[in-house]
Amino acid sequence: MRRLQLAAEHGRASGFLFRPARLRAQHSPAALRLLIQPPDRLDIFKCRGRHFSHPIRIPELAIAA
Repeated sequence: MRRLQLAAEHGRASGFLFRPARLRAQHSPAALRLLIQPPDRLDIFKCRGRHFSHPIRIPELAIAA
């Protein structure tokens, strides 16, 4: 995972890695960690330099499902 992060930073690109929700408690070098929950909830549980205490509601997620 760290190699993916370094390659993305070096290449000035975005890198995405999808992991099972059950691994949420494990450490990760990722700068941003998200958890999408049906029907329309987006939890930001790690964002380097910021703190989010409330989930974000995205109605379009419910429509897409």
